Amino acid sequence: MTDIELEELEKLDCVTDYNGASKLPENATKALLLQIPSWELDISSGAHKLVRRYALKDFAHALRLANHIGDLAQQQDHHPTLEVAWGKLAVSWWTHSVLGLHLNDFIMAAKCDAVAAQYA
Repeated sequence: MTDIELEELEKLDCVTDYNGASKLPENATKALLLQIPSWELDISSGAHKLVRRYALKDFAHALRLANHIGDLAQQQDHHPTLEVAWGKLAVSWWTHSVLGLHLNDFIMAAKCDAVAAQYA
């Protein structure tokens, strides 16, 4: 799992069956974080989350990116927390059912970065 490259991450689809799933071990999390270097690991709430804050041209661009990420989330059946402000979008990924990070969170973070490149 830790040999996955960024290009591979963004092409993967999320799994939707979490039966028997558990959060990623720390070594896998660290290895996967190397593939998405603009994302931060947030542990302030007790559950590990991936967080990225995008700086955008204005509110309209932030809202468009949020909607684009929302469409991806619907397609993948894995949904983030999105915070939209003027020229800013904060995105947080974690998997509620495992109370932490799952491979799906890294897949979606990579997909977000691919989409966000269109708004730079």
